[in-house]
Amino acid sequence: MYVAYWLTPLSETQTWRNQDERRYNLERGVAEKVLEQLGRHLPVMVYKDAPPTTLVATLYFDTPDRYYLERARNGEGQSSIKVRAREYLPITNDQERTVLGHSEFCYLERKERLGTIREKYRIKIAKTQLAPIIGRNVDLPIECDLLRNEVRKRKLQPALISMYERRVWGQDDDLRVTLDERIRYYRPDSQPFQSASALSPAQLGHPAAIGPKRILEVKHSAQQPLPEWLATLVGQLPEATGFSKFLDGMAKLENGRRGSTSLTRPVHKLP
Repeated sequence: MYVAYWLTPLSETQTWRNQDERRYNLERGVAEKVLEQLGRHLPVMVYKDAPPTTLVATLYFDTPDRYYLERARNGEGQSSIKVRAREYLPITNDQERTVLGHSEFCYLERKERLGTIREKYRIKIAKTQLAPIIGRNVDLPIECDLLRNEVRKRKLQPALISMYERRVWGQDDDLRVTLDERIRYYRPDSQPFQSASALSPAQLGHPAAIGPKRILEVKHSAQQPLPEWLATLVGQLPEATGFSKFLDGMAKLENGRRGSTSLTRPVHKLP
């Protein structure tokens, strides 16, 4: 039974439609050259007073029979739906990568991908609301129809936490380039935000597995071509077609492939 109860204003929602998103797996030397070019053409995007580099923690949900995982596998990473909660933790200190703090909020998202085209919807919620929403004791507003339907029709449970350090270049949401480094994966608790105030390294401990060293993502409106300089730049890069942190992390957790848990030295510098 659903209980209609909502506190977060609907102005705290965001939708991205008909966006082209491509990913590239970069070696260190290539990444350094790419960052140099990005710095010439695009500003680093910062949010309010946060540092330019952010620790992104993403909690993926799935069903007991792994509906979303199987859908993504069958689509070879080119056709997928993901339901996830995400929080952003500002970090500083180039040596220790110190997390500065955390918020009482996170973002609940639905992301659908078909080929290189993505559609993403998210709503800002209090972390204390996450478990009641996923447990279907608290209903999302009807305006969140696609995300609301995913939660309503499936029994969701935490499946994976991915974590990485991100820097963003761009001028608006019509063109954004992100570099994700030090990607790692964790096994989540049944109700992560009840056992930890934040999905931070201090709270989660050692990762269960390590992902690629760095992934570049280029996101832009599918109705508009990339700027010529950027199209030339990414045209020379190895595209990571079908790569997904969700697929990569779940495969490594399922196979028990712990391996090395040492993180690579980041390309971008912190203040």
